[in-house]
Amino acid sequence: MIHFENERGGISLTENVVARVVTETARSFGGRILFSNQRGKLLKVGNTGKEHLSFIQVEETEDGKVDIRFYVVIRFGTSIHSLEKELGPAIRENVRKVTGLEVNALAMTITGVKSKKIGRRQLEIEL
Repeated sequence: MIHFENERGGISLTENVVARVVTETARSFGGRILFSNQRGKLLKVGNTGKEHLSFIQVEETEDGKVDIRFYVVIRFGTSIHSLEKELGPAIRENVRKVTGLEVNALAMTITGVKSKKIGRRQLEIEL
C-alpha cells in the first residue's frame, strides 16, 4: 500500500493502481511491447488488475516516490532507443497525472525478442 499526503489530505493506493497505469501506457505503443514474467514467458494482460504485480514491481521509496520495474518481450524490429525515448516519459507523466506520485526509478527488462519464435534475452534499460 502506498500512502502519501497532499494539500487535500492523505491518499492510499495499492501498487496495482500504478501497475495498471504502466500497462495501459505500454498498450498505447501498438503491440511493440508484450508483457512477460522474469523468465520471458508471455503473459496475457486482462482488465481486472489482479495479475499485474506478477510482472510489474512497484515499491515506494522513503521520500514518497515510486520505483517501477517491469518485464517485456519486444517485437523484432522495434527500436530499443525509441522505446527508451518515448515509453519512459509517457509512463512517468501518466503515473503523475493519474496518481499524483512521482517516479523515482523506472526500469524495463527486455526478456526476449519475438519474431516467429521468442529469442531469449536479458537486457535491462533504465527509462
